[in-house]
Amino acid sequence: MSINKQSISLRYSLKELSQLFDQIETEELNLKINQIIRWTKLNYWFGRISFLLFVGIVFYLFF
Repeated sequence: MSINKQSISLRYSLKELSQLFDQIETEELNLKINQIIRWTKLNYWFGRISFLLFVGIVFYLFF
């Protein structure tokens, strides 16, 4: 479930990146690219942590 969310956010950010490359202003472009990269990293770690938490809870309940 978290992997699915991850791939969706990555696909969305790639779409945003391709739209941003059509713009000319480089400073604003770099800022937006860095923001997108930061968000995908956050989503990646949030997905991993929530997955590990879920596995831990299941393991605790059933074993």
